[in-house]
Amino acid sequence: MSYYDWDYYYGRSGCGIIGTIILFLLNMPFINAVLVALVPVLLTRTNGYEKIYYWIMFGVAFVISMFLQLRFVLFRIIYGLFTCLVVAFFCYVWDKKVPMLTRYTAVAVGVGITIIFNFLSWMVID
Repeated sequence: MSYYDWDYYYGRSGCGIIGTIILFLLNMPFINAVLVALVPVLLTRTNGYEKIYYWIMFGVAFVISMFLQLRFVLFRIIYGLFTCLVVAFFCYVWDKKVPMLTRYTAVAVGVGITIIFNFLSWMVID
């Protein structure tokens, strides 16, 4: 059996879910960098630039974000807080028909899970 065999990791029952969770935990800096790199693109999307400039802007912001997160602990904390704010926003505006208490509960659960994932990924990186 090959080390890179797909069935070795995902063929057993439950291994796919566990493998996906582990992959997600190990890549929180990646997710944080993607969210931060989207900010300049979203702020300038109405300026009418060509698509290549948006891709370059996203790529440069992503590379800088990944470098800062993997090099300095302070930036991991800042980017983790930003990701928590993004998750809180999406949990709050997901469905405006639900009661306010349910929306606040969704925000608390979403931010709590994001904080846990960020802490676990920081422990793996260090």
